Amino acid sequence: MSENTSAAGTNMAPDAQPPLENRGARTGTVVWGLIIMGVAALAFIATQWDLSVYHPAVITAWTVVGIGALAIVGGLLAAIFRRR
Repeated sequence: MSENTSAAGTNMAPDAQPPLENRGARTGTVVWGLIIMGVAALAFIATQWDLSVYHPAVITAWTVVGIGALAIVGGLLAAIFRRR
């Protein structure tokens, strides 16, 4: 057999590269997913509770704190499972 033949016996182009490995979700996808989930959660909470008694800056601050906490927990979990 020639050098450019795969295990199945089909000829491969000399410049053919092996398939790329699966590297998981892209960062942009995760970030936009978190943003959309945050907006959806805020909309859901606004329908369940009367948020008019809170200043919008307080709601925004707590939303940012919550998303930051989720990002930290996600990063820690990723670091723990990546080591194994």
